[in-house]
Amino acid sequence: MSRLDPKEGFEALKSKVTEAVQSVFPIEGSKHTLRLNGLEIKDNKDIEDIRSQKEARLSGTTWAVPVNADLSLIDTKTGKEVDRRKMRIINLPKVTGRYSYLVDGHEYQLDNQWQLKPGVYSRVNQQGELGSEFHLKGRSRFNVLFDQAAGQFKIKKGDTHIPLYPILKELGVPDDELERQWGKPILASNRQEGTQKALEQFYRATMGRKPESPQDAKNFIHQFMASCGLSGLRPMVAR
Repeated sequence: MSRLDPKEGFEALKSKVTEAVQSVFPIEGSKHTLRLNGLEIKDNKDIEDIRSQKEARLSGTTWAVPVNADLSLIDTKTGKEVDRRKMRIINLPKVTGRYSYLVDGHEYQLDNQWQLKPGVYSRVNQQGELGSEFHLKGRSRFNVLFDQAAGQFKIKKGDTHIPLYPILKELGVPDDELERQWGKPILASNRQEGTQKALEQFYRATMGRKPESPQDAKNFIHQFMASCGLSGLRPMVAR
């Protein structure tokens, strides 16, 4: 996963490498078993050491830190240790302060796409409109927008704007709870009929086709929200 701090990113990489190496052992053969007693990543390079990075570029080498393993060769039949050695098993390229890696004298930068973690992100856009972005794990995201002039909440899914109130009613949210959260005037502005139309709009905006029946649209909104893992979302973040 991409990180803003290269030092933090390299610590995460070291942890993943350690887990990966440990998962390989023990290596069992017909006569002998290779056992890992310990692993050490000797992080002996400074991320801002431009001089040694330049030397790696000019000499065609890799700017890396050693991964050393403490290994034992075990007699599979008797369980006795035949031999034990400490040796370097990996040269782990270290990230530079430029978010790059020097391998065989060549400098590489990984092209990463940054993604928001699952959560709700509230914002005010350039037009002054209030809204919250719902980024869901394993599901397409959607926005909840507030039309200040009309005092109404809408779900924005793709290019479709869907009244929020009918969706909440289908999900079992009572009016007294909405009044407590929104206040009477906003609840009055949002209270409307047409639940089935809103459910079908949500289905079409998500699936790209019409529901086969009204019941399919109802079932879908419940399944969609249940599978979103809303309880696992990070706290709301203002942007």
